[in-house]
Amino acid sequence: MTTDQKIILNLFEFFTSVGQQTGELIESENYNAVNHINFDWPNRIYHLNKRRINNHTISDLTHKIANNELPNLLTVPEDQKLQKMLESAGLHILLTQRGMAITLTDPIQESLTSGQQIKRVESKEEVTLFAEIASAGFKYTVNAQIIEILLKNVYRVKLFIGRQDNTFASCGMSFYDSKGNAGLYMIASLPQYRNLGLGRSMTIRLMNECLKENIHLCTLQASAAGEPIYSKLGFKPFNNIYTYKMNG
Repeated sequence: MTTDQKIILNLFEFFTSVGQQTGELIESENYNAVNHINFDWPNRIYHLNKRRINNHTISDLTHKIANNELPNLLTVPEDQKLQKMLESAGLHILLTQRGMAITLTDPIQESLTSGQQIKRVESKEEVTLFAEIASAGFKYTVNAQIIEILLKNVYRVKLFIGRQDNTFASCGMSFYDSKGNAGLYMIASLPQYRNLGLGRSMTIRLMNECLKENIHLCTLQASAAGEPIYSKLGFKPFNNIYTYKMNG
């Protein structure tokens, strides 16, 4: 399995795990989807079966999106043929992320700056803080109920929040997949606390936690703004990952 495939496998297995735990997973022979009607995240169509996808199956997808039977977000790995079919059907790229990965060997010195502290999420109050930070950082609603459900999956998910002085201002989580690899997700900080190194510190904590679990491959999906930060930590870039939305 290539690193690109490991990145996508972790991402899609993470979506599936969330859907299973919340009871909102849709599985078909052509795709999977998580469909939380009242929440922004993690509503997504994903895991398109490339051997079965054609103009007819994509037309069926867009029909169900238009009728609110499926979420109006669709995530795919870089694939020119598939992307051309999606765009011909009236979908456009909403978000482009860079798949990145690193093979860990030794723990990294955290070097938290003055006033910084990171702790594992353990209480309902901390779950609420995590959801509020993630929502503000990503500018979409992350529901605390879903985060609380994820918190119960202690063997596969670890959640952390970071404090800057007297305010919890950053968050991040890791997901350990069935192949023994880790995905780092929802690394965010409150807008007013950006450029203080909080994202870097959180990423390092998540990486070190992976080593504690004897997990050596860490993957993530980086925004254009985040890619330089992860590159400095040793993450290597791989193929892009695209999230599409239907026009109108």
